[in-house]
Amino acid sequence: MIDTDKYTGHTPAPWNADCAEPDAGLIANIDAYGEEGDVCVARMVNGCLADTQLIADAPLLLAEVNDLLAEIRQLNNIIGAFDDFMCNNWTPANVHSLWNELLTKEEEE
Repeated sequence: MIDTDKYTGHTPAPWNADCAEPDAGLIANIDAYGEEGDVCVARMVNGCLADTQLIADAPLLLAEVNDLLAEIRQLNNIIGAFDDFMCNNWTPANVHSLWNELLTKEEEE
């Protein structure tokens, strides 16, 4: 898994890809324009437009990864709590009782 903590303090989004295509090949600057002034985050020579856009989207991708990791942690907590409940509360007698309750409800409907 990627350690996203190492990106703490990165130049905030938005990052913009400014491209020019001189005869020598593609030159791209990835710039961030923020409250603290303009920053050239990266400069690429002879790269491709897709690489440039990928770099420019890095802060957005990082935010998405962090959101997904938070959701995974939450789901792991839910699964752990459910597993604990199942291990501590579900005995054969409880399952039999629940089964009878469900059958009774089915017959009533």
